[in-house]
Amino acid sequence: MTPPSRRARAGHVPRPIALLIACCLAIAACRKAAPPDSVDTVVLFSIDSLRADHVGALGYGSPTTPSIDSLAARGVVFTRAYSTTSWTLPAHVSMLTGLDAEVHGVERDGFTIPATVRTIAERAQAAGIETAGVFSGPYLQPVYGFGRGFRTYANCSGLGSDDSGLGRDWVGREEAQRRTRESVTNPCVRERVAAWARSAPRDGKRFLFVHLWDVHYDYAPPPGYVEIFDADYGGTTDFSEVFLNPAITPEMHPRDLRHLLALYDGEIRWTDDTIAGILADLDGQGMLRNAVVVVTSDHGEEFFEHGGKGHRRTLQDEVLRVPLVVSWPGGPAIGRRSDEVVSLVDVAPAACRWLGLDGADVGTGGPLVDGARGDRGRGRDDALAHLAQGFTVEDHAWVGHRSKAIEHRDGTIEVFGPPEFPASDRKPVETLARGDLDRASELATHSVGALDARVAEAKERARLLHPSSPRPTAAIDDATRQRLESLGYLPRAETPP
Repeated sequence: MTPPSRRARAGHVPRPIALLIACCLAIAACRKAAPPDSVDTVVLFSIDSLRADHVGALGYGSPTTPSIDSLAARGVVFTRAYSTTSWTLPAHVSMLTGLDAEVHGVERDGFTIPATVRTIAERAQAAGIETAGVFSGPYLQPVYGFGRGFRTYANCSGLGSDDSGLGRDWVGREEAQRRTRESVTNPCVRERVAAWARSAPRDGKRFLFVHLWDVHYDYAPPPGYVEIFDADYGGTTDFSEVFLNPAITPEMHPRDLRHLLALYDGEIRWTDDTIAGILADLDGQGMLRNAVVVVTSDHGEEFFEHGGKGHRRTLQDEVLRVPLVVSWPGGPAIGRRSDEVVSLVDVAPAACRWLGLDGADVGTGGPLVDGARGDRGRGRDDALAHLAQGFTVEDHAWVGHRSKAIEHRDGTIEVFGPPEFPASDRKPVETLARGDLDRASELATHSVGALDARVAEAKERARLLHPSSPRPTAAIDDATRQRLESLGYLPRAETPP
């Protein structure tokens, strides 16, 4: 089913929903509690393209995320959470497997999750746990391996067949661009989750994964949403096809840029309202009794902080830093803020711990599990990120508690000092080449050494996990390829006869 146009949605002004979600969670909190590493249900929300510093619980001043803020008030928010990359496919593999991008190997377009890599859903299904997923973006299709382990894996992307995502329809470049620009997926996602909740077994444990795509560009929220953030805009700029639009540049008028950000914020609020509705539906079916709810993102979004727009170009903070909220209504962590450095690789082992599964081979999930208990986590307190361009060029980033280092594809290394939040456009304290390390500061020497150690560790783990090569590739259907081309992810191919 092709989703309706964003601009054709029935207009309505959103009403406050923080009270709704607060009531649902308060009810759940009064029910019988259990230790936060032994729960009945884990719900994992992944919001595509949501940067951390546009979330209220992380200090944003506009009302973008009342639902997520309510969850954070009943759990823990990690103020220094990082993705393993800055684009959707490898980030989600990391989120669902607990492996850094360089370890799992799904680093480039066309790669699929290797058989040697197990997802949360596969581990849960093998243990007899009910598994369900709903996805709404092209990179989450089963052809990439994401459907493995899910009893139900519903497709709201507008591509492929209902549950397989393996359609072969050639829609043409213009149609792919139109679908990308106008697709609305939030209503479909809520409908599919509600349908699963009505039919799912009432006993036993459950794992639910929900991918929400609408924050991803283009930014075209329903009527009433952008007015929350910018009600008096009178400009005439066309904000469609953000990535390809020549009017959206670093030189655009500041007033137009402000409205572009308001459109982005409107999409965030629209998606946040959808999360509130999904949680209300789940609670109505008794699914939030003794449940852990995790909300995060695969990557952020750049608005010219480093001269670019979108994502998948750098490993700077605006695209690498993500929100991460863990809420367990019956748990002791109430409104806690953690400044530990955590990564998307902490999500899968934590989910396994909560569901009583063995995930020791991918980590302990300590920061998230301990954070839900109200304790400081026992993690490594650093993060590794990787961005592959082509087949030979790579960027790496290491984030520690007091510094960050990025090694760019041209060989230069940027070192950043102690972070502040938000600080998406912060400047490096030192820029050097490897030949300059003998003259570098102690901070730079430590940071580059830590980066090198993490990269070497990841390469060794990858070698052991994938003793043969090349990596398995995905048979991407024509419609998906056209969609990815229109998003600027793939080079445009010639239209076939």
